[in-house]
Amino acid sequence: MKSSIIRTLLCSTFAAVVCVAAMGTPALAQDKPTNAAAEKANASLEKLRGEARQISEQLNEIEDKTLKQDKDLQAKRKHLTDHIVKVMKSKGFSPQADQMELVSIRKEIMSGKLKKDEREAKIQEFQAVRNRMFKAQQAAMQDEGLRKESGAFAKATMASMEKADPKTKKLFKRLGEIKAQILAIYKEEQQNKATN
Repeated sequence: MKSSIIRTLLCSTFAAVVCVAAMGTPALAQDKPTNAAAEKANASLEKLRGEARQISEQLNEIEDKTLKQDKDLQAKRKHLTDHIVKVMKSKGFSPQADQMELVSIRKEIMSGKLKKDEREAKIQEFQAVRNRMFKAQQAAMQDEGLRKESGAFAKATMASMEKADPKTKKLFKRLGEIKAQILAIYKEEQQNKATN
């Protein structure tokens, strides 16, 4: 549970790259692409997002392995998680309850037992809870002490991950490149829409 709260709520420093890549940018065209350029952009985005998900999974595995082996990092993570939850609660949010709600909604969606309209309603409910959690995270990160602790934890985690697996740095570099490519495609598409 603590691990999922950190992953869901702590999108700082290197984790932000993972979150952006995993969640993606807003869709270029929710409707069908209207031209070949839009189709090509959507295909490129899907390919990049797929690669980003694979890299994120590898990094999560390295992080998990690192945390299991590094007792000091485990203690820092626990302290940070407790600090995040405390700050969020002080701002009127309920991160643990929201996390449990997300897990429950996800299970319902994935069960295959819902009718189409029920499934769509659950997806909207899931997005509303996720948005609430994002707002909670943004509010919490206004706390100067939490920002400093979060940054220090991210640096310590990165250093420990690089020590545990030398390909970590290369994976993060590639993830940063993918993020830049995704944002460039999105920006170009927005410019094309504005001129058409």
